[in-house]
Order: sequence, then C-alpha cells, then structure tokens
Amino acid sequence: MFATILHSLRLAAIFLVALFLPVPRAAADPVADLLAKIKESQSLHQNIEVELSGIAEEMIIPKVGPKDDFLKSSKIYYYFAWQDGKHFEDFNYVDKSYREKETTRNTKILWDGSRQTYYRDAPNLRYATINDQKPIYNNYSTRFPCGFDGFSNLDIYMSTLHLPNGWSLVIKDGGQTSIQERPSQVLHLDYVNNKTGEATNRRTIYFDKERSFLPLRMEYYLIVNGESMLRETCELHDFKELSPSIWFAHQYSYRMFEIYGENKNSVVYHTTLTAIKVALIPTGEKTRIPKINFAEGTEVKVYKNDSKVNEYTVEIR
Repeated sequence: MFATILHSLRLAAIFLVALFLPVPRAAADPVADLLAKIKESQSLHQNIEVELSGIAEEMIIPKVGPKDDFLKSSKIYYYFAWQDGKHFEDFNYVDKSYREKETTRNTKILWDGSRQTYYRDAPNLRYATINDQKPIYNNYSTRFPCGFDGFSNLDIYMSTLHLPNGWSLVIKDGGQTSIQERPSQVLHLDYVNNKTGEATNRRTIYFDKERSFLPLRMEYYLIVNGESMLRETCELHDFKELSPSIWFAHQYSYRMFEIYGENKNSVVYHTTLTAIKVALIPTGEKTRIPKINFAEGTEVKVYKNDSKVNEYTVEIR
C-alpha cells in the first residue's frame, strides 16, 4: 500500500515539474527565416530611379584572322525606374571591336501594369515583343546577375517556372560568414537533376545581416563529376542608405571565368558599373514610366497567354 502511494506521489511530482518545464519549440528553419527577411526588405525597395554608367571588357584576346573581328569592349549607360508597380529600363551600349569599329545598340523594357514591352534597336536588328504575361520578378530587374539594389534577379533564381522538366531547385542554408568585412548569412541554390539526385549548377549568395539582408556577393558554379567550377561572380559595393532600412549599392562588379583549357580560372569577361544617380520617387510625383515608341521598320510580335496573336512591321511615317 505504502509503495503504491509512494509511486503515485512520484508520478504526481513528475507531472507537476513537467507543467513548469518550458515547452520545446520546433527547430528554427534558417532558410525560411532568411527568405522572410529578404521579402520584407524587398518590399521597401520600391519607387526609385537609377542611372548607371560603366564598361564591359573581353579580357582574353581571341585569335583574329585577316577578316575576323570581335567585340572588345562596351561603354554602358543604363537607366531604370520603378514606380507604383510599373517599371522601365533603358540600356545603351557603344561597342568597340578589336579593329576599332564602333557600333551602338539600345534595349528598352517596359512593364505598364498589364503588358511587358521589349524593344531592341541594334545594327541590322530592330524588333519588339509585347506580352501580357507579368515578368517573374516582382521588383525591377537590371538584367545583370545581381542588381544594384541587391534583390534584382533573386526572384528569377528562386523561381522554378523556367526549370526544365526533371529538374528541381533545392535551397540550402550555408551558415554564417564574413564577406567584405560584413557579417553575412549564406544561401546555396542547387539545381538538381531528379534522375541522378545530383546538383549540376549552384548559386551561392551572401546576405548582409546588418543592412536589411542585402545580397553582397553572388557566385555561380558548374558542377561536373563532383567538382565545383567557378563560372561567375558579382559583387555590390559602396552601399548608401537612402532612407531608414533602404540601402542601395553605388558600385557593381561582374566577372566571368574560363572553366576549361589553357585559360582555366582566368577572367574572360569583366563589367564594372557606377551609379550616377540614385533617388527615391516621392509618393504622388509625376510618372517616370514613359511609353516606348518603335522606330520605322521595327518588326513587332504580340503575344497573349504565351500565344502569338498578331505580327506587323512599323511603317515609315
């Protein structure tokens, strides 16, 4: 009888102690936590206009025959504006060849809230497409591997819409480190072949933990037979705070590396850009989003629900 009472008292004591023990929490998910912080910071980077200038250079001289010529370098001027859910981009390039021949080309991209217009005007090439499909990115895109705001193209990298059948995107926590003397959190984006279960491509992105989790550096690897070969890097520098928690880079650097042959690991292409102007657009300001006018001779294709519904050439006015 006494033993039964003692056993009951022990159970009651254990139960009472358990009542006051902290309830174990589910393990934190660092990937989900970081993605939530990135999304929150992205939402702040709206209504802004930027002007950039810089140069892109081919770093390895090709073998040029008597009649051959190749692009050597490009002077770049770039403007974009993001305002009230719409965005506009204007690229201008002055290309110089190894034989010192100069040509110019221009690309304009407009999302007006319902349609995306893409217009290309280059030597012997003038065309446009109009599509009702909203771009993957929900922020402006600078068409560079990592945008000046740090967030451009992240939505594209993290989207599975353009993955071929049989491939998956696996996002992994890369832990914490320091980059550019900044405490950073790392994400790995692995593009995995479902049949083999192996990743063939990887993007590694470093996010600044103390400045709104802005991406500071991106590395792109090709993975062949288990070997990771660095193909591209881009880095953002000289961040300035435009408004509380809204940071923007004023220096950009991109490098492409050779991964095979005698020039393996050498830089084959390099782009540097500097911000001329970065400004927030106050609420209620007049629109910075212009219309795109097509030059004569432009071949225009119109798409709806990814199907071509019209095609025409702009006539001489």
